[in-house]
Amino acid sequence: MKTRIVNLSLNEERRMLFLADIHGNYKLFDKLLKKLNFNQNDYLFVLGDMIEKSDANLATLDYFMKLNKKDNVYLLCGNCDNVLSYMIKDVDDSRLKYYALGLKHTILLEFASRLGLTIDESSNMEELCHLFYAKFKKYYDFVLNLPHAYIINNKLCAVHGGISSLKNIPANALDLMKNDDFYEQDVSPELIEIVGHYPVINYEHKIPSLNPIIDLNKKIISIDGGMSVIPWSQLNVLILDSLSSNHFHYDYLDYYSKVRVKKAEKNQNDDLYNVTHKPKEIEILEDCGDFCLVAFKNHRLYAPKENIIRKDNKEFVYNAFNYFIDLKENDIVSLVYKGMPLSIVKKEGILGLCHTCNLEVLDDR
Repeated sequence: MKTRIVNLSLNEERRMLFLADIHGNYKLFDKLLKKLNFNQNDYLFVLGDMIEKSDANLATLDYFMKLNKKDNVYLLCGNCDNVLSYMIKDVDDSRLKYYALGLKHTILLEFASRLGLTIDESSNMEELCHLFYAKFKKYYDFVLNLPHAYIINNKLCAVHGGISSLKNIPANALDLMKNDDFYEQDVSPELIEIVGHYPVINYEHKIPSLNPIIDLNKKIISIDGGMSVIPWSQLNVLILDSLSSNHFHYDYLDYYSKVRVKKAEKNQNDDLYNVTHKPKEIEILEDCGDFCLVAFKNHRLYAPKENIIRKDNKEFVYNAFNYFIDLKENDIVSLVYKGMPLSIVKKEGILGLCHTCNLEVLDDR
């Protein structure tokens, strides 16, 4: 797909909101807009990946097609939205069967379900995709005609993955939609780039954080909170009060229940490390109830047993850390994972371990 970049000239005194990587969580997205009192005086940018990794893809697209009719809303196509481009011509049978049968949460399956069809190894994906395109063309037309980046008043660049240089923009849109590790690349953007695509927790090698990374010195702001991608996540919104102020801050929502801290805890570990994103080979040191104490690169980490996989007589883990979060008595925190004797909680967007006996479930009645 050929790269499409749109230049915008907007009122610099109006508030701007930036979100990315909704991945079907449009109800939480809508709740977050209401929390922020989004209105016609704001600008709203959605930086792609509205769908996939979800079972609510069509409802999500219906929501954004309606939202996109507002003249203060600007949507981008992300690499996950771009899956529709693989379903028109030159259909790759094995690739699409991997999406449908391997990933399981994809718009492919929703198309089939709407038509009362099933997809299995014997399915003819080319015939199915021709049928899907005929029946659901409005979704293809909407998604595949979205731009891939916005240049805002020649001060900001909003893009899904990242553009290494505006002086040498890739002709293939996928190169700037699927640009992993953008914040850690050796790049010097000409404008402040606001990106999604890569969950920010993947950059944290010590304390696991889901909050946006705002680095104005490097001119990169990364905002993906990992919705539907990682075991624990939040939907972030980056807020720019006005272009003239250049004041960025953020807010977020998640699905987690709240608990009260009955007894204060304090982190005593200086050797902090966080493993996330891709499975890492580890050695299991000790069984700790619902967790295991594991060794990785001379670090001792705690991993929920459900995050440990065994392959070829070796153990691997994704998502493990050793940060015991600082908690004060009567703090109200999000309960991300309840185990024994430890749990994982979230305080102000930061994940950490604590002792389950020190938590009290709040009465929601």
